[in-house]
Amino acid sequence: MRRSPASASAPLVLALVLLLVAVPPLGGVVTGHGINHLGADPQASADGVVRMESVFATEDGFVVVYRDRDGRPGEVLAHRPFSASTRDVYDVAVRVPEAAWAGLPANATLRAVLHGDDGDGTFDPATDPPLSSFGGVAGESFVVRRGATAYVGASSGAGIGRSADGTVRVRSVRLPEPGYLVLRNSSGGVPAEVVGVTALDAGHHANVTVALDDAFFAARPANATFSVWAHVYRDDGDGTFDAGDRPIRAGEGAVGTRFGVEKVLPGRTPTPTPGEGSIVTTATPTAIPSTTPGSPAATAPPSTTAPPTPSASVTDSPTPGDGPGFGPGAVLAALAVLALGVLARRR
Repeated sequence: MRRSPASASAPLVLALVLLLVAVPPLGGVVTGHGINHLGADPQASADGVVRMESVFATEDGFVVVYRDRDGRPGEVLAHRPFSASTRDVYDVAVRVPEAAWAGLPANATLRAVLHGDDGDGTFDPATDPPLSSFGGVAGESFVVRRGATAYVGASSGAGIGRSADGTVRVRSVRLPEPGYLVLRNSSGGVPAEVVGVTALDAGHHANVTVALDDAFFAARPANATFSVWAHVYRDDGDGTFDAGDRPIRAGEGAVGTRFGVEKVLPGRTPTPTPGEGSIVTTATPTAIPSTTPGSPAATAPPSTTAPPTPSASVTDSPTPGDGPGFGPGAVLAALAVLALGVLARRR
């Protein structure tokens, strides 16, 4: 006997509800929604300011930076307040105090964790437990090198960039000296061939546009999502990106991140602003000023440097870092949309 649409949909609705609200309880961990998220990547810092690439929290609390001890949080190095967010917040800066910063090794493994607030507005690890993220803790380990600042912020957690013509945008790039932003295809989660390069001066660059290799972009299926790695390279002095240029590293990894791009058909993207061109990002960055004194602000204008042609002779592929790639928010949203679509069809 064929079931009615309502009865046939009941298991799917129940599964979706369980996905949204069920998080296994963990000792000392705030449970509930479980969709909190924090992503951080290999970077270099000259002044103790470390940056979280994307943060999302369902309640007010704190971003707390620990010394990583064998994969677990050690001593607290720094923290800053973080308000409940309705979307991913990008490039969240936390300053490690000078004394703690000076005591770290040249390449230090840190762990950033989202904590809740017990209501007094003051961080206390004894009363402000970590927030959960899909049954675990919302946090990530990353390597920071003490040295001239280098950073790439491109991943947006639940947001995916869209492109109809092979142009992609990298939100924030910091270089200590003239060099390049280099994009590589992600093959099995590992950086592979170079698929895009743009030259950059030293300093901070916002919303850097990079043209992907024509053949590479043409080979991506329409409406498919793929990922690329973005790393910063030093120029060897000849002004041309080639095999002599090397990635800036933090520990064993290259400074950079992995981010997702959806190839869309021309005319199918949402109407962009004049400054966006063909690029549309589904999650809009929200600025959060650092609460620590003197934290640098991201105020540099977008780079307009024309991209040189990628060199096929470059073989120094960087070691993959702990890039967040596609965040848990993206997975949850996709499952929700799929479930709702099935319900609509059944009705």
